[in-house]
Amino acid sequence: MRKLFFLTSLLVLISLQTLAQGSNFKLGIKVAPVIHSTRILLDDQTVAITNDGSNTKLSFGLVVDKSLTDSYVFSTGLIYIPKEVMIDIAPDAANPIVFNNLESYKLQYLQIPLTLKLFTNEIKPDVRAFFQLGMALDIKVYEEADLTLVEPEVIAQFQPINIPVVLGGGFEYNLGINTVFFGEVSYHRGLNNIVKTTNVSFEQDLEMRSTILSIDLGIKF
Repeated sequence: MRKLFFLTSLLVLISLQTLAQGSNFKLGIKVAPVIHSTRILLDDQTVAITNDGSNTKLSFGLVVDKSLTDSYVFSTGLIYIPKEVMIDIAPDAANPIVFNNLESYKLQYLQIPLTLKLFTNEIKPDVRAFFQLGMALDIKVYEEADLTLVEPEVIAQFQPINIPVVLGGGFEYNLGINTVFFGEVSYHRGLNNIVKTTNVSFEQDLEMRSTILSIDLGIKF
């Protein structure tokens, strides 16, 4: 899995660097604290599974922006996003299946965003606001259950991809002729069920969807 991580990263980085060599492209880097939580859907009379809170991780990666016009910019890149799924399990007293009360799963993704940025005119010298909307492809490169669990974990495997809708807004500040600082708050709402298989059978399939709030800070050149 780690070999796949590095190979995928290398291929995408080479592609992005080649792509960004045109005059209408800017290549940048960003870091982002991300707040992750999980939306859970399960209709089962013998057990209740709920989200056990949100968690904060640090994301980082490359950003590539292509100017379509002065106001419209296509934005993509390669972003590393770690997540942690934490669940609270409350089985029925008559349920013969033994569960852990709390479980957590560490997940790591490489995200390829496909979004459009809509820029305003300058709100002050060298400063423009923008709104961002689109989708992204999250490719899972690592997963691990909490190794301290006593009983077998509920989730056997997560889906290899996650597809979120991306909405955001922020600003850009020109530091010089070729250097731009940007800040943004973005919301990533997962559309698909991230659970592939479970170790136990429920009355209906267990569904989980990811939600992320990201605070992005970066520089483009």
